[in-house]
Amino acid sequence: MVAGAAVASVACTFTITPSVADGAPLGGREWWFTAWSVQSDIWPKTQGSGVTVALLDTGVSAALPELRGVVTPGYNAHAGSGDGRHDTSSEGHGTAMASLIAAQGNASGMTGIAPRVKILPVIVGDSSRGEFPPDEVAAAIRWAVDHGAKVVNMSFGTETTAGCPAQVQDAVRYAVLDRDVVLMAAAGNDGDGANAESFPAACDGVVAVGAVDRYARPWSKSQRQPYVDVAAPGVEMVGLGKTGELTIGTGTSDAAALTSAGVALIRSAHPELNGRQVVARLLATLRDMPPPGKKDPQRGYGTIRLAKAVNDPIPLDAPNPIYDELRDHATPSATPSAPATGGPSASGSGPPSTSSKPAIGPILGLAAAGLVLLVAVAMLATRRRAPPAGQPPYRPTPTHRPENH
Repeated sequence: MVAGAAVASVACTFTITPSVADGAPLGGREWWFTAWSVQSDIWPKTQGSGVTVALLDTGVSAALPELRGVVTPGYNAHAGSGDGRHDTSSEGHGTAMASLIAAQGNASGMTGIAPRVKILPVIVGDSSRGEFPPDEVAAAIRWAVDHGAKVVNMSFGTETTAGCPAQVQDAVRYAVLDRDVVLMAAAGNDGDGANAESFPAACDGVVAVGAVDRYARPWSKSQRQPYVDVAAPGVEMVGLGKTGELTIGTGTSDAAALTSAGVALIRSAHPELNGRQVVARLLATLRDMPPPGKKDPQRGYGTIRLAKAVNDPIPLDAPNPIYDELRDHATPSATPSAPATGGPSASGSGPPSTSSKPAIGPILGLAAAGLVLLVAVAMLATRRRAPPAGQPPYRPTPTHRPENH
């Protein structure tokens, strides 16, 4: 999660309060502002205007002063009705993620790194049980992209024994290839334990995000999987709780949310670029990149350097192995999109796909300098559930761990 101070800007005119301008929000507790040079190198160019980020989560406490005017009407894909502007989780996981992205600095001083984006809240899964059925996740993705999202954040994960479920993979393909939407997902928080594969992070075409600390060191619990693509700040993250209190947590949930905000900033700064080119900018400017042909199991292709991704001159045809894997694998199935009104349609009810992200080879070349990314909020219980008939077992994978501070 995140915390911060006030900010206001329109178009090319930026009015930032002295408390934000003079240092990282909340007296430096939002350390990723400094790590990413947000105020000095990004905000003078963009604060995210014109981009809608869909937050597939537990809903958002939209009435909080820090989020007032930011959260648009959304949808409750779990209940089949409602607009997503209330948080269904006990600790406020979705609210925390929204605050990392776009908090306005009111009341608590919590500030998101992209305060001019709009948040489209889509409630998915049963937050009380930590269950995220594949059909529901797929329907939520389709609803979000059919209702204006250009970035989709999924700070949750469910353990899978058979790769990305087919209906979720089809929905990702529809979002990325048909609707030009960029999708992010938390890699998972059990890297020092069972380290199980988790969807939607394992789905081809999704940017799977691991967590690092303020020194760009991988968090010990961040998932070690070949599907991990990038890493971002996710350790000791300040954010908003359900009722507006400041909280601290650690996890890949937070890292994914910050990455989604970063992608929104790139899209806002470069509206002429398509999603493939936006992700290519992110990949071309990473630090701590492994040797060509390799991926770090926790940081993927490297840790994000957001200011460089926003500002550096990057060729339009820069490599993007994340999108290449989507095109190279499974043939798209003709699945309908969710209706423009009413409930989302579940699609692709066949057996789960066995494809998961490979550690794709030589690409990207641009070196070093700092960044750390990741998040911490709360989202997934570890309780097992009975698998749907005809499907292998899935179980929640925690992607945010609240801390006692």
